[in-house]
Amino acid sequence: MIGRKLAAWWEIARPFSWTASIVPVLVGSALAWRDGAFSFGLFLVVLFASVVLQSGTNVINELYDVRNRVDTIESPRASRAIVEGRLSEQEAFWGGLALFGVV
Repeated sequence: MIGRKLAAWWEIARPFSWTASIVPVLVGSALAWRDGAFSFGLFLVVLFASVVLQSGTNVINELYDVRNRVDTIESPRASRAIVEGRLSEQEAFWGGLALFGVV
């Protein structure tokens, strides 16, 4: 049960989309490095925050796509965790908010 739930969270977080949050941090960090202003600690904090915010956004987006019937069981898409019942709408809502709250 726990493994199935973790797999559902991994799926709904859409890790394949994390490049959208990682690449800007890497570019900014490279520019900071070039200018002699790079901080490894700050880099790690910003990278973590960026990925967590992206994940929270993905979870909430998934929830509202299901609620507005954009995503159904027949939809060919990356995540089906809510429509297949592996995560409830309430779990997704509070989980998304928790991800935002981490940052």
